[in-house]
Amino acid sequence: FSTSHAKGEQDAAGSHVKQKVSQAVLRRIATITSARSMHDFLVQHFSQPAPSSFSARTKSVQLKRRIFHFVPSSGEGSVVRNRAGRKFTELKGIKKLHCMKTTPQQGKVFVRHRSCYCISCIVNDEENCTNKAWLDEWKPLELTREGDVATTRQASEAPILDHDTASYIADLASKGSTVAIAAEDDPVYGFYLLQVTSDGVEELDSNVTDDYQCHYYRGDRVLKGHFYIRENIHDMAFTIDEKRKAFVHAATVRHICGDLPVRKIGRKSIYKLPLKENEEIIASM
Repeated sequence: FSTSHAKGEQDAAGSHVKQKVSQAVLRRIATITSARSMHDFLVQHFSQPAPSSFSARTKSVQLKRRIFHFVPSSGEGSVVRNRAGRKFTELKGIKKLHCMKTTPQQGKVFVRHRSCYCISCIVNDEENCTNKAWLDEWKPLELTREGDVATTRQASEAPILDHDTASYIADLASKGSTVAIAAEDDPVYGFYLLQVTSDGVEELDSNVTDDYQCHYYRGDRVLKGHFYIRENIHDMAFTIDEKRKAFVHAATVRHICGDLPVRKIGRKSIYKLPLKENEEIIASM
């Protein structure tokens, strides 16, 4: 992490939600007394974004819809918070540290006093960092756990959290969206792009095989669409394989892209993946 309190996308989204709820209560439009009633109100009245009153902003806004998930405090679907060994003592001097990264070894972290957002650091290529002269070296530290040692998070929690988070990202996709898919065991490409043709995530009611001979089973949550094919890897140019329909598991979605710039060459449409979008996709993997 790095110092960026209250400056992320989630903070802006939370602010919009709180403002909408506060206005509804003050104007006596709704009676909201619990998390459940707040969730139901937002689903009914805040799922669709309001159209912009500025025509210049109409195309720049990529928000298609809002998805709200209710997490009960107990019972099925709740978060188990009373887990032994999940708490650590405060790291001494934490207020002076502006950059920290974790390691596969639980409890071991690396810290330094300055963070960097150059392109190389964003894509985890620190060897080619352009700001090395101003950065201090990484220093390894051991976190002290409060209580008994628990099962490592990498072995127990991480796969579940990753799967749930990815599923929620897929829920934000709608017809016409472009999504980035994690490319498993592909030695050339780190991700694939898919243009969504289904109306969001669908749950299959029968076993199917897509045009790429990939098999999916009843109950699987998938997105349907067409894959982008790389026209030129150097300038990130793509065409769309509209002749074949693909299915992808919702849990493999890592990023929702904005509208990709497109130009016509004869009858062929060439899509360009902007550098910033490419960096955001890589950072999400």
